[in-house]
Amino acid sequence: MKKKLSVHFLSIGLVAVIFGVLFFLSRGYRTDYSIEPGNLIKPFIESAPVNFDDPADRAIFEESLRFFNPDNQSRNDSIVEAIENYRAKLLRSKKLKAEAESFKLDTEKFYSIISMYFQFILVFAVVLILAYYGTQTLALFRFIKMKQNKQSYLVEAALRSRELIKSKTDYSSYKSYLQILKPVGKALLKGFAYMILFSPAYVIAYSFKTKFDTDTVLFMIILGIISNGLLINYANKFYNFLLSESKKGYVFTGIVKNLNALFEYGSQSGIKPSSIFKIRKNFSGHILDHIFINAEYQYIQTIKEQASFVITGLIIIEMALNLQGHLSYEMLKNILFEQYDIVLLIVFMIFLLVKASEILIDFIFHKISMRYENKV
Repeated sequence: MKKKLSVHFLSIGLVAVIFGVLFFLSRGYRTDYSIEPGNLIKPFIESAPVNFDDPADRAIFEESLRFFNPDNQSRNDSIVEAIENYRAKLLRSKKLKAEAESFKLDTEKFYSIISMYFQFILVFAVVLILAYYGTQTLALFRFIKMKQNKQSYLVEAALRSRELIKSKTDYSSYKSYLQILKPVGKALLKGFAYMILFSPAYVIAYSFKTKFDTDTVLFMIILGIISNGLLINYANKFYNFLLSESKKGYVFTGIVKNLNALFEYGSQSGIKPSSIFKIRKNFSGHILDHIFINAEYQYIQTIKEQASFVITGLIIIEMALNLQGHLSYEMLKNILFEQYDIVLLIVFMIFLLVKASEILIDFIFHKISMRYENKV
């Protein structure tokens, strides 16, 4: 564990030095928003005593152009158009400069970013915990269904249709059709659930934008859990760990020693459905308890990858939905105004969150490993 910690802190120190150098270099960089008039209109802008905001002065100026240069009306029009474009760009540059000044990193801005950062950490922690719970629950549900030799809903509907035809049942009975339509309906609901779980967050958000306030922490948490394939991808990984453990020798040894291995619901010696949905999964007296504990132990290191996935997903959600007052949107605005010192600060803070999650997971894995090795 000490070796892992030294590697973690060494990487943090190295990245901190790199970001520190870039931070202080970027502090001296500021975008020049000044606009220079072109050669065509420069003499008129610098020397002509004309108030172009005054319609009367502007009209006198245009008349003067026509009077002194009557043979080249196209050039006169070009001068007037160029002056208007220059004035519009000048106004826009002044506005950009004023906005850029408001983005400067000062004490107030720093505390504002820190507040957003802690909010981001809170959302991240809640999403990761709920996603981990959902990962275990979905994986267990799928594993138990596999052990029960359950077929897909569409196959079930096809088999019931064939049985209905062979039995020559009275087709006018709605119960006969209900036996077929029920699994078909379940298959449609399952397909719709998969469609949502695999959808990008911004697609889901914009689908409900007229009904929900997207600028809320709760909405962020919900999107972070159900979108971008987070639950399905990692539930599949946990399921594969369960499947791999179920084929190991200790499982067959436990079955030979009469350890309960019935996976049917409802029976006294089977699996209680409520056990699947408990926060702390416990299948005491059942072979699944040992399978689950070992699969969970192997999955711990995968949580680091899942945590990084959650952080990336939350960043994309905040940026894509323009959630003002959130860390990623603040970073996006500062990229727009080229305030790279603030951007570097936010990126480094996100990096620290990634490393902190990795260190915590490595520590938990180490403690559990020591418990199995009887060293604590």
